[in-house]
Amino acid sequence: MRKAILSVLLLCIAALVTLHLKEQYQPTFDSTFSPFFQLLGKPLQTVNRTVTHLFPISQVDEKMLGEEIKAEIATHFPVINSKRETAYLNHLIQELTADVQSGFDYQVFLISGAPNAMALPGGVICFTDELLNILSSEAELIGILGHEIGHIERGHLFDAVRQEMLKRKMEQISLLTYALDAIGHLGKCCFNKTQEDEADTYAFHMLVDRGYDPFSMSSSLEKLLPYGANPNAQTDLIHDFLATHPYLELRVAKFLAQAEKWQVSNPDTPSYVGQRNFKELKTRSQVEYKREFKSIKAL
Repeated sequence: MRKAILSVLLLCIAALVTLHLKEQYQPTFDSTFSPFFQLLGKPLQTVNRTVTHLFPISQVDEKMLGEEIKAEIATHFPVINSKRETAYLNHLIQELTADVQSGFDYQVFLISGAPNAMALPGGVICFTDELLNILSSEAELIGILGHEIGHIERGHLFDAVRQEMLKRKMEQISLLTYALDAIGHLGKCCFNKTQEDEADTYAFHMLVDRGYDPFSMSSSLEKLLPYGANPNAQTDLIHDFLATHPYLELRVAKFLAQAEKWQVSNPDTPSYVGQRNFKELKTRSQVEYKREFKSIKAL
């Protein structure tokens, strides 16, 4: 019986992969197979979620885990007690997540370190001070925060810990113990190419839907290029398959093209940048500056 179920499951996976790639695969860069593997992950991810959703755990469990992580995070990360920056980040995150499906109470922790941001279960986001230093506008900040929110709202964090959470739940190990383990595990965890693309897309739509400059998605990613892998490194089939992230160059190019497409379709629609908001650490909802709209000339 087990062999029969496994065979059917494998056939379903093969069918989904074949149909998905046949309909959607279009190579972007001739020098890399990364877009192919990015598309390959989508049907596999769907099958994985379908199977694991049969487990008796839910977003309520993830929310509880998130609260435990918040309580313990300062003992595992170099949290910076900067009231103005932290208040600004959390004011913005509350605005961005006011209507999210998960219902998580999002919180951003400012930590010291090289330019990076990381999502943890239950609505927890770590954002480094050096990443804050290289950005230049509220729109770019939303591009990064939106990416991390996308990981959480698309269930990527839950996907990463679901089976282990079930195991711990059945073994009746305390949630606090698991929260500590989750911090350590996810601190080293990289999301796969499919999930990274989903999170990027989530952030891009967040920018557009809220009236921010869509070009800020590509510009925020572009600022991370000096801190990523060697852009001149040779790529091959095996390297692209094993890589956990799409190449930053591909991500920059993709969302630059998306922004240009949006601009063509919406030539008269103003978009907000928020350089002054970012500099003054005041969100657009607190104060909106006319000069920050790209298509409105300053008086």
